[in-house]
Amino acid sequence: MRKSIQDTIIIIISILFFIYIIYMVNKPNSTTSHFTNSTSGLVVDAVITYVDGSDPVWAAEKQKFPKNPDETANSRNIWRWETNGEAKQCIKLIKRNAPFFRKIFLVMSGPTQIPKWLEEVRAIEPKIPIEIMYHHQFYENKGNLPTYNSLSIEANMYRIPGLSEYFVYFNDDCFISNKVSVNDFIDPSGKLLIQLEDQATANRGTPGVAEIGFFSAWKNTHKMLDTLFPASANEKRKFIRHIPQIQRKSTHRKLHELFPNNFAVTSSSRFRNIKCNLSSAGFAEYYELYTGGGKPYKNTYVQAFISNDTNRNKGFLAKFIEKKPQFLNIQNTVTNNELAKKQLQHFINLLG
Repeated sequence: MRKSIQDTIIIIISILFFIYIIYMVNKPNSTTSHFTNSTSGLVVDAVITYVDGSDPVWAAEKQKFPKNPDETANSRNIWRWETNGEAKQCIKLIKRNAPFFRKIFLVMSGPTQIPKWLEEVRAIEPKIPIEIMYHHQFYENKGNLPTYNSLSIEANMYRIPGLSEYFVYFNDDCFISNKVSVNDFIDPSGKLLIQLEDQATANRGTPGVAEIGFFSAWKNTHKMLDTLFPASANEKRKFIRHIPQIQRKSTHRKLHELFPNNFAVTSSSRFRNIKCNLSSAGFAEYYELYTGGGKPYKNTYVQAFISNDTNRNKGFLAKFIEKKPQFLNIQNTVTNNELAKKQLQHFINLLG
């Protein structure tokens, strides 16, 4: 009788051990935890940063903060916060060309920023949920708010409550202008598809207040990447394309653990300055490339710099119509040229 019980126990233990071995062999790692053998089951969110510079409450609050001597060129240019309906078109195009997104997080500073068109785009099919997310809901240090620095916002957005592990980050001037699938962002093995510029590279050196804040931030980011990956220290790193880019939340968390002081400085910078670094559009993407979590990839893409040069603006529009790209970025630097403003609005309206 006793031997029979022992034999039964041995059989049960053997079965449990076999089940454990099968589980461990097939257990997904942290990089591919959403995958089976394809991207069909991948959960991906969209994060869009939005600001309306015409909001009087927002504008009055911004005026309370005097200029810091470390601020870089154009850190307070008014066109940085202008809106011409870009975010509205961005969401419409997500629904038309990339309906695989689980949720859209529309990130803004507070309730006075909520756009009048929000319910209109919510009603468009497919009805991908649009969740308003205020800065104070995901900033760890609330003392860093209010902020008028997109680099600060990008440094904190991985903390958005409920955000999926994989998410695509959009500035509101970045558009999915033709059909895409999940496979345009991440391959079946879990590698992020990182889109680099064809030629343009980011300069190294010492940041300076006379240069654009983005260039200063790249110089600081170079130093952080060089620290982690010394073999790449002499590499001419290409800019990341200014398009919707796939991100991994756990990667951003890891980078913050590695460089807490650097990110604390960026997060506390209300306006762009010589001490900021790039969370996305630089650091996270190259970290993925250097660690094997990502690989270079090319989609069709047009970047349009709409300025007071109306003839040049026509060229960008013609290029867009000709190429019908999957991704589009419209950079607005128009000042007081009324024809150029109409060209910009026509370009944006054309997308819808």
